[in-house]
Amino acid sequence: SDHYKSLKSTQFMLFSAELGAVAAVVLFIFLGCTGIIPSSSTVFWSGFILCFCQLFYFGRMRWQFLPFWLSIAFLLLCNLFYQIPALSGWAATVLLVLSVIFLLIGLVFFILIPHPIFPKTTGPNTVSFCEMHWTSPSGRKQFAQAYYPAGSKDGASSLKRKKLLGEADVGRKILHYFGVSLEQPIARLVLDHLAGQGVETNSVADTLPLVSLDDKPVNVILFSAGLYGFPELHAFFAEEVASYGFFVVLLRHTDGSSYLLDGEGKVAYEFTFTRLTHPSDEDWKFRNKQINLRVGDVRSTIEHLRAVNNKNFQGKLQLDRFMMTGHSFGGGTTVASIAQIPDIIGGVALDAWTYPLEVEKDLDSPNLQRSRLLFLNSELWQWRQNLDRMDRFCEKSGGTWKKLTLKGSHHHNFDESPLWFGPLLSKHILKLSGPNLDFEIGLRCIAQVCVRFGRNLLEASIESSTDYDVRKELDDPELIIGSDQER
Repeated sequence: SDHYKSLKSTQFMLFSAELGAVAAVVLFIFLGCTGIIPSSSTVFWSGFILCFCQLFYFGRMRWQFLPFWLSIAFLLLCNLFYQIPALSGWAATVLLVLSVIFLLIGLVFFILIPHPIFPKTTGPNTVSFCEMHWTSPSGRKQFAQAYYPAGSKDGASSLKRKKLLGEADVGRKILHYFGVSLEQPIARLVLDHLAGQGVETNSVADTLPLVSLDDKPVNVILFSAGLYGFPELHAFFAEEVASYGFFVVLLRHTDGSSYLLDGEGKVAYEFTFTRLTHPSDEDWKFRNKQINLRVGDVRSTIEHLRAVNNKNFQGKLQLDRFMMTGHSFGGGTTVASIAQIPDIIGGVALDAWTYPLEVEKDLDSPNLQRSRLLFLNSELWQWRQNLDRMDRFCEKSGGTWKKLTLKGSHHHNFDESPLWFGPLLSKHILKLSGPNLDFEIGLRCIAQVCVRFGRNLLEASIESSTDYDVRKELDDPELIIGSDQER
């Protein structure tokens, strides 16, 4: 698409400008060291200050630029030492070598982890955002994020945008979740990177009123993140779907599968780390207990939306029926929620992990045959036993549950961690993304599947939609292949 070409051009231009600024500073210092331009001259210092300001503007003090700053500092010292005869020998040489070493380290960081640029939404709506906090009737603290349409994009380009991970406190929560002490120097570098490096999302920073462009009730899509996942990993997905007129709720689960702090920064639910995954009765019972807690979170979220609809959202939410989607463990949560909650009439399970399900009980649910679900799987992560469980649900549903595969995808093509770490690191080193699938193209395709499927599910009768093929409405239908057997 034209937008995709524009985004790639912007990424290349930013990368080139940042690298050019670094190269210009280094060149000026080198010219001063070699005497081509005397370091005492006005020309040298004017050029150096200009390039330094350019580097500061583009670098924004990002941690990837730390080796560049050190390299420049050593070159400056080297330049000064060359002016002192007693120090112009070994000391200047050592500083020059250190400068080159840090320059190379900086280039490695710069290439491996480039400055992330958040993709733009393609729907007609401006997207707004809000945090939701409440206590369920059982006394459990509950938390969620909501992304929703806030009117036309006309005139909205000047509005301040929400940061990718908001305040730095979010990064501290994530480090706490991984059990990393903030006293460790490396932790502070990770924190700076996870804090979004000033990257802006598409959501308006100030909470705006919910607006429906067609004056119809706004349909709700509930989203469940994966094991060890959290809502911030799915921010663009939520924004893209919301830009097409949906109210998207990213749940913060209370089962211990992710970090969860309350509004005061205190731990509301401890992160429960266990190894993945031992095929034993004890392990299955633990995971099944988690998934049932997650279903409880989903049920509580529906009740909360009904309680605050008139007050917070002008009564515009369509709350008679819901769609649900989720990634990995969240995909399993989607299946369990549809089986247990009649108001959820269907959904999309993204690369679902079905191990924690109580399969026989869920297969006997009366909701199965009157709901519709799409298993959208990765091509490089799924395995036979997991797919066999999906097949059982598809067969028992009588054809209303179906299976598709995103061509060339890996498990984390369904979340946004590749955006944080860049294409080289995420594709070839961390193996987060499929090596032959562009991350943004895949993510847009996933969002488009959910938008098209959601419209057909929530705006049409189930009886007339059982033969619906979402692939016929996609911009890139060749990315979706029929099922694991058709590969």
